[in-house]
Amino acid sequence: MMLLLVGSPNRFHLFPVGLSVLLMVAALTAMVPVGITGGQARWLRIERTVLWLAVVILILMTIVLELLASGVAIWFTNIVSFSLAFWHVD
Repeated sequence: MMLLLVGSPNRFHLFPVGLSVLLMVAALTAMVPVGITGGQARWLRIERTVLWLAVVILILMTIVLELLASGVAIWFTNIVSFSLAFWHVD
């Protein structure tokens, strides 16, 4: 999926493509020390914090996209309905 997002330059991106890649790299980077150290409490805390931040950022990105899509749908419906109403009156 990441390769498709990074490899499609003609696609409209609301957020920079690098943000998704950065979140993925941050999550993987936080998981590696936990595996190497055998799950020390310090690295578990760091991993948990990084993963929670990544999840929150992804949720916020999703909410913004949903709001944008619903706003565009309402705007489009408004334009079509009023243009048809004015056309009918004219």
